Amino acid sequence: PTAWQLVPNGGLGVSVAVLDTGILGLASGTWHPDLDANIKAGWDFVENDSNPVDPGSSIGDDVFHGTHVAGTIGAVINDNGIGGVAFGAGIVPVRVLGEGGTGSASDLIAAINWIVEGRRADVINMSLGGLPEIAQLESALQRGVENDLLFVAAAGNASTSVKSYPAASPYVLAVSAVDGAGNLAGYSNFGSWIDLAAP
Repeated sequence: PTAWQLVPNGGLGVSVAVLDTGILGLASGTWHPDLDANIKAGWDFVENDSNPVDPGSSIGDDVFHGTHVAGTIGAVINDNGIGGVAFGAGIVPVRVLGEGGTGSASDLIAAINWIVEGRRADVINMSLGGLPEIAQLESALQRGVENDLLFVAAAGNASTSVKSYPAASPYVLAVSAVDGAGNLAGYSNFGSWIDLAAP
């Protein structure tokens, strides 16, 4: 609420690409009702088409993870559900993760290049990780930063100080988790490569 007082338009005019599992699509051809008004054209790098819908998953607990992340960022204020941190921002859904939240580095790199080359977003959120340092990924991230894009990534949930990419890249804002008292969350990664911690 304090941030909304400082920025009452909720990020209007800013686009955030969410590189994740896609977005929950409805049979009517619309998206989740908390997101529909803010969704912009995206891409599915798993199926290689223009419909980045999350099909759900029968594996693990990553069902509709991209919808959850997109909602935290940009769910609209519509007297229903939740309100996102930047409720006025456009959301560019980019599916790079499939069943059980698994994906490939090549799809992630292709997605970053697609965003950078078309200037399709201002901020790129990657609530994913676990990769080693990869030269092609670093090059794609560097190119984005040189074009004034901001990359944000989850530090990881393995409770370790071992670097996890893309978050550990010097071109990315690495975010770890703390509890309400500001103490490191038990599951969160940690270390000198972390840039920001948030509840």
